[in-house]
Amino acid sequence: MRQTALITGFTGQDGTFLTRLLLGKGYQVVGLARRISTEPPRRVRGTLDFAREIASGQLVLAEGDMLSRSSLDRALRRHQPTEIYNLAAQSHVAVSFNQPEFTVETNFIGVVNLVESLCAYGDDWRMYQASTSEMFGDARDQTEMDERTALQPTSPYAIAKTAAHFYCRMKREQGYFISSGILFNHESEIRGGDFVSQRIVRGVVDFVSSGGEPVEPLELGNLNARRDWGYAGDYVKAMWLMLQQASPGEYSVGTGTARTVRQFVEAALAYVDKKVEWRGTGVDETGLVDGRVFIKVNQSHFRPNDVNYLAANSARARRELGWAPETSFDQMVGIMVDAEFNRRLRP
Repeated sequence: MRQTALITGFTGQDGTFLTRLLLGKGYQVVGLARRISTEPPRRVRGTLDFAREIASGQLVLAEGDMLSRSSLDRALRRHQPTEIYNLAAQSHVAVSFNQPEFTVETNFIGVVNLVESLCAYGDDWRMYQASTSEMFGDARDQTEMDERTALQPTSPYAIAKTAAHFYCRMKREQGYFISSGILFNHESEIRGGDFVSQRIVRGVVDFVSSGGEPVEPLELGNLNARRDWGYAGDYVKAMWLMLQQASPGEYSVGTGTARTVRQFVEAALAYVDKKVEWRGTGVDETGLVDGRVFIKVNQSHFRPNDVNYLAANSARARRELGWAPETSFDQMVGIMVDAEFNRRLRP
């Protein structure tokens, strides 16, 4: 009998990759998304065409909202999923400072609604909760972080995610199968354009495509912030593996290597055979490429409370799930740059 999985937030980066993974494993996938005034298939990011799966019924598009218990109840009763992947969130840390109420409602209250709907629905289900490395806050001792590391959230986004993380832990201790993945930064060719990784990639492509003509410098914030960047296509495999275990748990998922925003810029430029020359310090620092200013620091891109360092210790995920990242940092950057060039070639 074919398994049914429900994915909330399935139109985002992770939801798109997870949908493809589960369809490939023969699942029926129910993608839950809020209604917008466009054709549903266009909501899935990237160039992944799911029209055939939608036509066959293997992929079902369901309308619902994390803040509407009735819509969640209806989706569960109608489709009867055995695996639920909660990826719905206001996922931008910087935006959370400007929209704290919405962030808390979506990232915490929405999780409470989903979990309580599941508990009322029955007990023959397994749920994945998308937690985040931002919950760790600013670890000044520069150690790798795992499931036992103290949580010190410093943004509305991280605070809401931490509350949801503890709520899921409470329900797990009550006997419900809820596993939480503490995922570190993961990027891809379908990453949203407002994330720094994609902004860097698009800036590099703009610069290379200009043919020597003047272009507006790419403005960034904290060039020294260090993140553990991996490839999203690898990370969704860890999500699935968590729900295949005999018992639920919490898993830290990342590469174990932290790199600065500055290094991300250098890697993207190196992929197109360019080098950057850094000049100045602090907010006056600039990055020159071919004698032209390519990078400027803009104070407005700094977060009110910044997290300077995040790196994962994924020993438990490697040991219990058999998971390991398959795509290197440089490969990931290359995939993103190539995809941006190809996107611009399409009519």
